[in-house]
Amino acid sequence: MLDGGKLSGKEAHEEHKHMQNEKDTIAVQTKNDAYEAFKDRISMPGKPQKLTAEEINNLRKQGRI
Repeated sequence: MLDGGKLSGKEAHEEHKHMQNEKDTIAVQTKNDAYEAFKDRISMPGKPQKLTAEEINNLRKQGRI
């Protein structure tokens, strides 16, 4: 870093690339989370079903309830 807290052209470019990579990672994670939620919604049965105690425990372990 240069005096006064300013970045050189190369440093600024590298910083920009790093920030863009972080944004891309967050966007991919958000898309993956949304896709998983979508798959859960479309795979649900048409009629609600009573869950067994084991199924409830599995869902709690997964953090879904």
